[in-house]
Amino acid sequence: MSRLSQVVILLLCIWQVISLRVGILSKHDPTAWDESSNCGTAEQGSEDLVRCNLQVYMEAIRQATNSPQPCSLIVLPEGYGLSSSVTPDSFFEELNSTPGSVPCDSGSNYESLAPAQVAMSCAARQYNTTIVLNVFVKQSDGTKT
Repeated sequence: MSRLSQVVILLLCIWQVISLRVGILSKHDPTAWDESSNCGTAEQGSEDLVRCNLQVYMEAIRQATNSPQPCSLIVLPEGYGLSSSVTPDSFFEELNSTPGSVPCDSGSNYESLAPAQVAMSCAARQYNTTIVLNVFVKQSDGTKT
């Protein structure tokens, strides 16, 4: 490969990086729900609270991708942003670790075991974006991480 070809490829790579728009959800308090809502009564670390906060994530993704300058990469808070705190009794999703699998295609049975993985996979597809998300998972051997 000639030196000129290498420079052109490098410039194309730099142009691709520069054109990347990143959206970040920050300062999200997973427990700041109105007490009159179902979410306001959800316990910290519960599956109900995770599902409530997934609604916030979905709206953030929708806004970030439907803006005049849409984001192509969306970074969401670590797992505490969904459940607030973690104890041994907290909700941990089943880990979907099959290479090449797409949680959005896994069906309703899997959605009940891994709501965040399925919801964010489907959101990435629906809004044609990349989503970075950390969730608390239970591995097949029962280890919780």
